Amino acid sequence: MRVGSGGIGFRFERAVIVVALFFVFLSLPINAGAADDPSLENCLRSIEGLFRDYKVELLRNFVSAGDRVSFSLPGIVPREGFFSREQLHFIFKDLFRKYTTLNFDFSKERPVNAGGSPIYLFASWVFQEKGSLRTSRGTIFFSLEKKGERWWVTILKLSI
Repeated sequence: MRVGSGGIGFRFERAVIVVALFFVFLSLPINAGAADDPSLENCLRSIEGLFRDYKVELLRNFVSAGDRVSFSLPGIVPREGFFSREQLHFIFKDLFRKYTTLNFDFSKERPVNAGGSPIYLFASWVFQEKGSLRTSRGTIFFSLEKKGERWWVTILKLSI
């Protein structure tokens, strides 16, 4: 048997290293560096307030006035693309006229973040069309980027 990059021992060692790195990654503190960032917590509370309490005015707390957000809620909102805060204001107003949130929760497993930007979050959203008994659930993907002292949503996409 030849010793070198093609041997069984080398492949086994590589597999052990990959598994070890995976477990090290899992043992890192959740949101390391961002966990005690009050501006991130304010941003997340505002997003929850939008979906739970239908407070569309909270968009100003997590959508920057000068930027556009990549937005997609397939099957619910017929348009997708890049929208300004003002456009999203009207989209969400219309959305909450038609749908009721039954539950909205950010994933317990938040991404590992060493204080950098962007970060990625997932939230489960359970909702119901008004006047219907049918309940739908989906996962919303958020990408947040820190500019200055604030966190801003850059991507909001629903997967049902």
